[in-house]
Amino acid sequence: MPATEVDWRTEYLDATLAVKVVDDVEEAIRHIETYGSDHTESIVTEDAVVAERFLAALDSAIVMWNVSTQFADGGEFGMGAEIGIGTGKLQCARGPWAWSSSPRHICRAWCWSGARLRHAGEPCRWLRPPGPVADGMRIGLLGGSFNPAHEGHLYVSDVALKRLRLDYVWWLVTPQNPLKASKGLAPLETRVCQARKIAHHPRIIVTDLERCTRTHYSVDTLKALQRRFPRVHFVWLIGSDNLAIFRRWKRWEEIVARIPIAVIQRPGTTLASLNAQIIQRFAVRRGDETLVTEKPPAIAILDGKRNAQSSTAIRALAAGGLGARDSAVLNSVH
Repeated sequence: MPATEVDWRTEYLDATLAVKVVDDVEEAIRHIETYGSDHTESIVTEDAVVAERFLAALDSAIVMWNVSTQFADGGEFGMGAEIGIGTGKLQCARGPWAWSSSPRHICRAWCWSGARLRHAGEPCRWLRPPGPVADGMRIGLLGGSFNPAHEGHLYVSDVALKRLRLDYVWWLVTPQNPLKASKGLAPLETRVCQARKIAHHPRIIVTDLERCTRTHYSVDTLKALQRRFPRVHFVWLIGSDNLAIFRRWKRWEEIVARIPIAVIQRPGTTLASLNAQIIQRFAVRRGDETLVTEKPPAIAILDGKRNAQSSTAIRALAAGGLGARDSAVLNSVH
């Protein structure tokens, strides 16, 4: 007999099956999001792109590829015992997951069974969205040590939010900038807390997601974000004062090829930004809202009322290393 709306919401606890026929994976995802229990989902397909979309989109406790959902029931994942205190969501986190420190034989068992789990040296990690995420959303990414965060970061974010019509800007507070020494670097928790106090804006979200992804370079963080949120329009934000060293970033050409880039002018760096290798190599386009959906490489320079504040100057001032003239410059930006 045809299934009804009531059937989708009913758990029969019997040999009764309600089957929904869908046209594609997107309709399947929408159906599961509406009627699912957020417990265990599985997709059977030989199409890796479809499988990746299914795995990334669903926020259930366990999401698998080419594996029976019975694998997650009773003797959890062949380990012979329930996990934690329940068969549903793990107590420490939500979403699709895998072992980050599992014995090699368990990893091999999963791979042999067809589950979406990488080998022991490269574990899957679930990345919880740091803020609201939806298909088509426009989000700017501003990475850095934020040691400390300051009004200059706010200025860059504000210009991008307005000129590019962004929904949000994510401040990606890195545990350790590969191009900077660790000496004088405040603990990550301290920098995140301070940045959240500075970012007094409802559309600026401070996150230390690199601690979860365990990525050390911007290109790897970007790949992780685009893989996790394939339907979000990301744009990379960078101050013109950092543009001169952009060529030192690991695989910087790949970053340019992956994401539109907005360069926000900072005081005293106008000519430097125009002479930067990235600007010389790639054509600069208009700095308007269409940049976000432009196919990379797409680079634009944005200008506005400029802010001279920098983390380096603030740390020097705190250490008593600035003279009266420099102090006056810092005070003038507030």
